Amino acid sequence: MRQLSDQKRKDPGRLLRGEKVLDPIRFRALFFLLLAFLGLMTLFSFIFHAIMESEGKSYSWASSFYWAVVTMSTLGYGDIVFASDTGRIFSIVVIISGIAFLLVLLPFV
Repeated sequence: MRQLSDQKRKDPGRLLRGEKVLDPIRFRALFFLLLAFLGLMTLFSFIFHAIMESEGKSYSWASSFYWAVVTMSTLGYGDIVFASDTGRIFSIVVIISGIAFLLVLLPFV
């Protein structure tokens, strides 16, 4: 039985026939990557909120989460920006981590 499933998995025609093979290890890895992504976005939202408060600006938690999503996706509208070097360095870290996550997550799609 094990040999049949391995043989079926290696069959290149399965994709042409429309068969989908859900690999549980790959699914689990995707789940943990998405969980890490959400955790990182939440962490970045908290740090964003703290830096903005130190700069004397006040944004809602929804705005901080919005900023983290837009910056990590490397879209960066520019409607919310930092005035300090600390904030700009933090933005660079968020952008680089967003690029890294995109490069890791895209093969799962």
